[in-house]
Amino acid sequence: MNILTQLTNLFDTRQFVIIAGLLLVAWILQPLLRRLFAPLLHRLPQSEWRDWLAHIFRRISLPLTALLLGQIALGILLSLEENSNWVL
Repeated sequence: MNILTQLTNLFDTRQFVIIAGLLLVAWILQPLLRRLFAPLLHRLPQSEWRDWLAHIFRRISLPLTALLLGQIALGILLSLEENSNWVL
């Protein structure tokens, strides 16, 4: 069994659409997240640590936003499942 077959067995089309939508929203929200945390980084004294933190934040802001949105969506889906006859 190849990887593509295994992935299609794990996820249905609805889950692929949800994941793609969350990544799109995360990509759109990424500049807003950077604007929120940029003042916090600028308050730190100028040092290698500040540059390192800024570099790390630039690298993880998109995955972090996607992860947060994914957690929110998962919570919403689980609450919908509990309150109705939905099956995930």
